[in-house]
Amino acid sequence: AWLKKVQAKGSSLGEAPDQIRNDYEIVLAAVRQDAASLWFAGRELCTASTFIQEVATAMSWHGAFELAQQGASLSQLLGNVRKPVDVKLALILAVHANSPDFAVMALSAAAVQKA
Repeated sequence: AWLKKVQAKGSSLGEAPDQIRNDYEIVLAAVRQDAASLWFAGRELCTASTFIQEVATAMSWHGAFELAQQGASLSQLLGNVRKPVDVKLALILAVHANSPDFAVMALSAAAVQKA
């Protein structure tokens, strides 16, 4: 039932219980329907590298996870930060890349300044 619900309206993930917010397939479907649904993704799921790779691709951040892992220039990755939800993905990538500098730069991106 939740899968169909988020496929129709990704933001409905915000009403889901924690178990659903940590369900790989359901959350990925929600993000594909509405990228802002990433705000509702469970903490456990956001620590899964494969999930973050798929989310980055779904949000048109193709190759961003790999760039972060390879220590790409921060400006290369921060070019993707245009909306507030992009900041969350950037911060998750910073954690996966073990890059506090990237986290600081993500928080100072224009999308944060507008929010």
